[in-house]
Amino acid sequence: RGKNKIYNITRCNETIYTLLDAAKLIIDIVGSGSIKIEDKDNNFPSRGRLSINNAVNDLNYNPIINVKDGFEHYYNWFTNSEFWKKKI
Repeated sequence: RGKNKIYNITRCNETIYTLLDAAKLIIDIVGSGSIKIEDKDNNFPSRGRLSINNAVNDLNYNPIINVKDGFEHYYNWFTNSEFWKKKI
């Protein structure tokens, strides 16, 4: 464990989700919504898939929740949260 080491905490399974895939999944879970695709902002660099190897090796990280289940769990928590009900 080095000083200032970066850890990516993601599922990182075989299924690769693009931002568009994630947006479609969220619309499916919520039951409504729309997607507007705009040109890429050239001020933001492209990057590849994040690696969880540091977290696995250094922290014994072993994710068990897949993306769809995680989104569903978060949505259910958010929509039933008394804190967020007061904010919305």
